[in-house]
Amino acid sequence: MSNQGSTELVKKPTLVMVDQGVSIASMQQVLELRESILNAQDGDVISIKAGHYRDLGSVTLTANNVTIKAEQQEPLSSMALLSSSLRVITT
Repeated sequence: MSNQGSTELVKKPTLVMVDQGVSIASMQQVLELRESILNAQDGDVISIKAGHYRDLGSVTLTANNVTIKAEQQEPLSSMALLSSSLRVITT
């Protein structure tokens, strides 16, 4: 049995934007999300405000069982769309 784990590159958004009125996240929000992903520990839950997170860049997530979810605000408008490539490494 191999202990090497696997690497999966997620290139497509994992959430579909339902409400076209979702605002573009500020650069500060994008940078905070990037730091949260880079510093995530096993089992962390990262909550982000509703918005379209562009310019996140390529981010490597090395922790296991991490959840990234939109904060609940209003039905159908609390979606978050990540426009980037997210590399998930599982061990």
